[in-house]
Amino acid sequence: MCQIIAVFLFPPNNQTVKDCAHSHHHLALWLMIAFVLLVIFSSSGCHRDFDTLLPEEAISPSESAPVIFPHVSGWKEPESHGVYMVDNNALDQCLGCHSQTPHPVADWVYCSSCHSLYPHEDEWKSADKHGTYVAQNGTAACATSCHGEDFQGGLSAVSCYQSQCHAFYPHSADWKSGAVHGPVYTANTANCTTSCHGEDLQGGISTVSCYESQCHTLYPHASDWKSAAVHGPVYTANTANCTTSCHGEDLQGGISTVSCYQSQCHTLYPHASDWKSAAVHGPVYTANTANCTTSCHGEDLQGGISTVSCYQSQCHTLYPHASDWKSAAVHGPVYT
Repeated sequence: MCQIIAVFLFPPNNQTVKDCAHSHHHLALWLMIAFVLLVIFSSSGCHRDFDTLLPEEAISPSESAPVIFPHVSGWKEPESHGVYMVDNNALDQCLGCHSQTPHPVADWVYCSSCHSLYPHEDEWKSADKHGTYVAQNGTAACATSCHGEDFQGGLSAVSCYQSQCHAFYPHSADWKSGAVHGPVYTANTANCTTSCHGEDLQGGISTVSCYESQCHTLYPHASDWKSAAVHGPVYTANTANCTTSCHGEDLQGGISTVSCYQSQCHTLYPHASDWKSAAVHGPVYTANTANCTTSCHGEDLQGGISTVSCYQSQCHTLYPHASDWKSAAVHGPVYT
C-alpha cells in the first residue's frame, strides 16, 4: 500500500498525476487521500518502533537462537552483549546492524563509541600491533571487563598471560627488582628476548632497554665478557658495577648463582680485606706463582689490567726478584 501512495505522490516518468487520477481536477482529492493513507500506514506498519515489535517479528539470527533485538534490558553492559557475542561467535550478527566506526547517521550506535579497540583490527595478535599501542597509550584501554582488570581473561576468557602470548606481561608490581625478573631471565633468556624489549634487549617496541642507567648498564654481558681484559677494567674502575644483586655484594653468586671466585675465573679475587699483608698473600704466591702472574697484575707483575704493580713502593720494590737475583753482584749491592 505504501507503493500506491508513492505512485500518486511521485508518479513514474511515463505517467502523470492526471493519468493516475483520470482528471487534473481531482488531484487535490487524491493528494488528500494519499496523505490520509500515509498517516494510517506510518502509524500501523511502515514506520514501527522496534519496541512495539510482536514476538513473531523480533529479530533472531536463526530459528533456534535467542532473540537479540529488541535488546533486553541491560544489553549495553559487557556482561550482557559481550558474553552473548563471545558464547555465540556473533560478531557478524552484531555488525549486521552496528558499524565498527562512526556512522554518517547521527546517534547511530557503533562499537568503538563504547570500546575503542574492539572489534580488533587485523593482525591485532601481533606484538607490533597491540604491543605498540600499549607502549604508547598504557594498559588502561585493555584492563577492561573484556580481558579483565588483571588481564587474566575476563569475559572473553582470553588471558594476556597465556603461553601463546606473553607469560610475564603485564609485569607484576615488583618486576623491576632484580630478585624478581633476574631469575626469570637466567632460567630461560627467551622469556625476555622478545619483540617487547627486543632480541638484543635494547628496547624493542616497548622502548624500555635493559641497559638503561636505572637498571643495569652492563648486563646482559657482551659475548667476550669473560675475558679479564674486558670485565676487569670495568670492575676496577668502579666496583659498584659488579657488586649488585646479580652476583651479590660479596660476588659469591647472588641471584645469578655465578660466583666471581669459581675455579674457571679467579679464585683469589676480589682479595680478602687483609690481602695486602705479606703473611696472607706471600704464601699464596710462593705456593704457586701462577696464582698471581695473571692478566690482572700481569705476567711480569708490573700491573697488568689492574695497573697495580707488585713492585710499587708501598709493597715491595725488589720482589719478585729478578731472574739473576741470586748473583751476589746483583743482590749484594742492594743489601749493603
